Amino acid sequence: MESNQRKVTVTLTPAQLTALTELSRTEECEIETLVARGVDTLLATYASGSEIKRDNAQQHTIKLLISLMKIAGQTLYFTALPLTAGPVKARLNQEGVAIQWQQSEKFAVDLLTPPELIPPAEDGSRN
Repeated sequence: MESNQRKVTVTLTPAQLTALTELSRTEECEIETLVARGVDTLLATYASGSEIKRDNAQQHTIKLLISLMKIAGQTLYFTALPLTAGPVKARLNQEGVAIQWQQSEKFAVDLLTPPELIPPAEDGSRN
């Protein structure tokens, strides 16, 4: 042990000790060396801002879920379109496609918005 190192006593379960013993044989090193590596790994994980990475991953997951819900809402809009507007009579031009796309986005956003945040329409309907 070097002069700048301190000895620390650690209590391990029998299963942990058995696993460390097997790993030390495989790695051909002392158990103390493996434990020191484990501590280094733990400290590096905390130093690297693992909490920030975890928060970013959660935010990314939430954004993906919102996107998927929006896509599902738009799919519902286009699927229900023949029932709400009648059967398709002719092929839409580019302007018609753009209008339908905007209406599908509005429909999807309305589905994602909690009811108390949507102002009632003048006729009392939800929009």
